[in-house]
Amino acid sequence: MSHFAPSVRPARQNSAFLPRFKMFDIDDIISRDDADELADFMSSAVCSYSMSNDKQQAIVRFRNHVIEISAYSAPAIKIDGVDLDVASNSAITNLLLSQMPSDQPAQSA
Repeated sequence: MSHFAPSVRPARQNSAFLPRFKMFDIDDIISRDDADELADFMSSAVCSYSMSNDKQQAIVRFRNHVIEISAYSAPAIKIDGVDLDVASNSAITNLLLSQMPSDQPAQSA
């Protein structure tokens, strides 16, 4: 058993030795428009992915989050039922839309 003086906080006293785990916070990632961090997290946590027959809509479920992607002429994304402001979150929007399969023929140079 450890004993600490009342004025000493155990977490602060040993903070240099505590592992630093970053908790995933999707709201924080969205506010920073951090597509790299979202991609990193999703690559290790994706549980299921379903695509519509026309390949223009997808639902991605991971941990306790759901992302709905619509790639029609005006892209729309919902994260946990909340519309993503695609204009303000261009990096995340581009990342999620890039995951949609493309039926476009390859362009030759």
